[in-house]
Amino acid sequence: MQGLVGLGRFELPSRAPEAQSLDQASRQPQTCGLHTLKDNLPLIIKTLTRIQHFSKANQKAINSRLERIAREVNLENPSEVEKFIYDLDISNNYKNKLFLAYQSLREANNISYKKPKNLLVKPYVIHVPTEQRINTIIACCRWVYSTIFNISKYGLRPHEISKLTLRNIDLEKGKLTVPTSKLGLQRTIQLKRQTIELLKEYINRKRITSIDQKLFGSARKIKESWRKYRKRAYAKFKGSQLLKIRLYDLRHWFATIT
Repeated sequence: MQGLVGLGRFELPSRAPEAQSLDQASRQPQTCGLHTLKDNLPLIIKTLTRIQHFSKANQKAINSRLERIAREVNLENPSEVEKFIYDLDISNNYKNKLFLAYQSLREANNISYKKPKNLLVKPYVIHVPTEQRINTIIACCRWVYSTIFNISKYGLRPHEISKLTLRNIDLEKGKLTVPTSKLGLQRTIQLKRQTIELLKEYINRKRITSIDQKLFGSARKIKESWRKYRKRAYAKFKGSQLLKIRLYDLRHWFATIT
């Protein structure tokens, strides 16, 4: 199934996805009654086709969760699915994610089913960093990542930043249109003058002229670079709180000022 997700607009690989998936299923012959992963694959494939507008990461996560269920029970039987998930020795948080993935499959395949209420999850304490500490880390970055992380301060996810092209930016009006992510929603953000100047310098130094050329690196590279420069900032300023700031915390910080 790996060939089915992460292909943007669900482009066909060199082999048909059904053939790839069936081959993989034949190598993993776990069964539950008459049903195997191979039996459930048509339902999963149809689901993935319907959620192409989701981010690649979200598609991959849903695919992985559905495959886990599909190896054990018949996906067309909601009662079996529900019992299987409830009986798993996993956290309530992950059970909720399995139920949510199954809801996507149910909607795509017109299966009658009402998703149960979310199971109780122990609240996660979010530590919102100060802008001063965020800027301390950014100050230790090369100019490329200084630009990227200044954009992160507007609440953009790494996957959203990795998709940005000149088509998404209006430097004259100072507006940034964020491409689809998660559930496919799109939003427009008004940029500050400093961020606009950083983007202008970045585009000029990179000599970017194609309107559809991706401006930045992959989401994975962006995350890795944040951890790298966070360690560099700690080594320079010896502030233990700096090591606790995750890249996603910039999104939380942005939520506190809007």
